[in-house]
Amino acid sequence: ITLTDSVFSGDYYEYDGGAVCCRASSLKAVGCRFVGNRADHYGLTDGRGGGGGIFVKDLDGTQQVIIDDCIFSGNYAKTAGGGICAVACSNLSVANSLFAGNGCEDLFGAGAITTRDQADIVVRNCTFADNWGSYGGVYGWPVVASLSNCILWNPGVEEASAASIIYSNVREGTAGEGNIDCDPCFSVNMSGTWASDASYDGNAYTVTCTDENASWQENELAGLFIYPGGDPRLVLPIIANTAMTVTSYADAKTNMEGASGIKAGWSYTIRDYHVTPESPCVDKGNPNYVSGPNETDVEKMPRVVNGDCADSTRIDMGAYEFSYAWAGDFNGNCRVDILDFGLIASAWVAEAGASTFDHLFDISVPADERIDAGDLTILAEHWLDEMK
Repeated sequence: ITLTDSVFSGDYYEYDGGAVCCRASSLKAVGCRFVGNRADHYGLTDGRGGGGGIFVKDLDGTQQVIIDDCIFSGNYAKTAGGGICAVACSNLSVANSLFAGNGCEDLFGAGAITTRDQADIVVRNCTFADNWGSYGGVYGWPVVASLSNCILWNPGVEEASAASIIYSNVREGTAGEGNIDCDPCFSVNMSGTWASDASYDGNAYTVTCTDENASWQENELAGLFIYPGGDPRLVLPIIANTAMTVTSYADAKTNMEGASGIKAGWSYTIRDYHVTPESPCVDKGNPNYVSGPNETDVEKMPRVVNGDCADSTRIDMGAYEFSYAWAGDFNGNCRVDILDFGLIASAWVAEAGASTFDHLFDISVPADERIDAGDLTILAEHWLDEMK
């Protein structure tokens, strides 16, 4: 089974795999979004109720599972793995993905990923933030997980139970080569108060909230996340916004009940899991890491770049690779100049899907999947800027 550039939202199954249940078959998911899905059965003894987003089980030892460039948010599992539950999988890889606001209620479950029955999982270049459960990030039962180049920042819970964690930023620290325990410096959050109760769209599985004091640019918040207030476990991906409204995917509970519980007067926060230039995660991943052919981060931006403009180039910790491409430095030489102009010119007026289109050049706010004057304007604003 191969899934590419797809959205799975509002799906429910009373047993395993709220959105995707895969038994005895290989699975590849690339560029997908799993939001607000639910697996609701409770039962460790019968092995059910796992994987709010994805459940996989290898029955004969031949199953290969690859998860790359995916986002899991607002998913829920009663027993194990709000985002992913893997059982007896000997070949499972999760890379360049973001897990935010997923949850699991069981005593031995993880909000993001749970592995069971000798499942072997390799996790690299991922961000785990604001997930909830006994563990926020990854729980292996027994412990057979390996993590590298990750950010695990899930306040209030244990971060991970894994055989090996290296070159990662782990809240409250953990043993392992290259690990740190520092504020990852996620991008600055915005906050406000809702003017009215949220409205729920049961056809699109979305909620829309209103702040009459806001003055956002249209769709400038798209791709960010919102903590709408009330339940501290709730974090949802924003799809679109107007000057005073925000539309996000709904969480699993809202989709199940058919109504939003977000109320007027709640204080909200807009969250952005990109890191800032000052982040200790920039260029601090495994120095021996070699990116794969055309490997990208969760936003389809290149891995690996010289994000801190120092002498060496190393992969970042986390799902997002920091670079100054947002300012027009497309070639990574820490200066916006004629070389960058030549690069954007080579993709001029290209749209997503065209052979010359590259997400690297789509720097207008919001990004519009077209290389045009909006992107050139950003480059011109930073002309000859030095990033060192």
